[in-house]
Amino acid sequence: MNDYKNIIALFLQVDPSRIEAHTIIDKSVVHGSIMLQRMQTKLAQAGCRVDNWRDIRSYGDLERALSGQDSAECCAADAPPGHGEAKAKPRIDMMKSAIGVDIEEIANMPLADDYREESFYRETFTPGEISYCILQSDPRESFAGLFSAKEAVFKAGGRKFNALREIEIVHDGDGRPCTSGYELSISHSGFYAVAVALRLPSADDSRWSLLQQDDTTGQRQERGNSIGTPESAWLQYVAVIVSLLALAMVLLHHVA
Repeated sequence: MNDYKNIIALFLQVDPSRIEAHTIIDKSVVHGSIMLQRMQTKLAQAGCRVDNWRDIRSYGDLERALSGQDSAECCAADAPPGHGEAKAKPRIDMMKSAIGVDIEEIANMPLADDYREESFYRETFTPGEISYCILQSDPRESFAGLFSAKEAVFKAGGRKFNALREIEIVHDGDGRPCTSGYELSISHSGFYAVAVALRLPSADDSRWSLLQQDDTTGQRQERGNSIGTPESAWLQYVAVIVSLLALAMVLLHHVA
């Protein structure tokens, strides 16, 4: 466990001796979702593998997960100040749309001689996503865009994902990002990547055009159509506005 503490301390920028059961180790203290994913990848390389990092908030949660205990069995003695009792998660209504937005710093994406062999990218992206990004003019920018889109999908709710790699983002014939059950929009500023995910009312919604690999021909086929309802159109406009506002805010913050 000392190896795990050393890795966590590096990302929290504290002395390993300060890592205790109540120490928070989630994205609220690690700088950005990309850095959190990098920490989790380093831990996995050291043998610390967890089924669902989304349930890990403190180092005590991590210890219980590794020992096979439910992190909800957190004792009051090692709960962080203000942690309080676990709140019931709101029920997700799959018949309603939802929007998720995420912004990431491109510089947080790790450098690699071969992105196909780097553990962070193999743990986070599918082979198809890696192949797409390494063919772009700036692979790290493209990776950051896909990472941000995956996080936006998480935030939009819907089907429960345990890892970012479970969300695969492909591109249609016009280069637009797509993933099953969501409409996506990705933008880059040179320093940041921002993405918006609009969850459709159901995975079988006819508005969704899904690019699926045909196992017999190797060709990607488009299914469904783009017919939408007034609610869907309104939400798509909202998603675009939110995306533009988010990008403008980060640009102004960078200039300031």
